[in-house]
Amino acid sequence: MRFHTLTIVLLCLSFRIQAQNEPPQVVEIQDKKLIELMNGLSGDRHIYSSDFSAKIFEKKNPAGSADLEGTHGITSNYLIAISESDDYPTQSLFEIKEFFAPEIIFVVGSDNAFIIRIKHLLKGEWTFTQLKVEKHSVKIL
Repeated sequence: MRFHTLTIVLLCLSFRIQAQNEPPQVVEIQDKKLIELMNGLSGDRHIYSSDFSAKIFEKKNPAGSADLEGTHGITSNYLIAISESDDYPTQSLFEIKEFFAPEIIFVVGSDNAFIIRIKHLLKGEWTFTQLKVEKHSVKIL
């Protein structure tokens, strides 16, 4: 009886872990003051091209945001602040939502784009998400 109960509990937990989060999504932020603030800060990572630069910030979400029953696991969002290389630059800000246990693996760039590869957990499995950062756009590849 104990074995069956334990098996059922473990199965329920594995289904719960698999359903913990959805794939990341990109949201463009329109708040001008926030865009200016984030572009003015020193980022965790700062990448440059001849046309623009991008700063990458990791924002931790509240305890329990990973939605794992019985834990206080947290997710992270990444904020990417983009600024043209100009005296009066046009700036933009994007938030890429909900990564569980993320780690930026690498950033590679060219004159007009950067590729950011992020390792994270999705539905209980390690996976990779690649972001393409261009002047004033961020897309999930």
